[in-house]
Amino acid sequence: MREKGDPTQEEFRIIYALEGSIDLSTRHFMAFSPEEAMSMFEFVSKKNGLLATVEKIEKWNRWNSSWEVQDLVENKTH
Repeated sequence: MREKGDPTQEEFRIIYALEGSIDLSTRHFMAFSPEEAMSMFEFVSKKNGLLATVEKIEKWNRWNSSWEVQDLVENKTH
């Protein structure tokens, strides 16, 4: 059982373009922070040999039932 004040995982959506593609794709991750979600995305991209440019990362706001854009330090290519 979760203790009061413990962080909870939230759903993040990463929108990205693969190298040589004009279409955008999405991946969803459960994480404690946008940085952790990006780390997971980098791992999956590297594991599968994908070169992707992240367009944006969003967090699901379950109270408003909407996606909220999160700040990225820079637009990275993986």
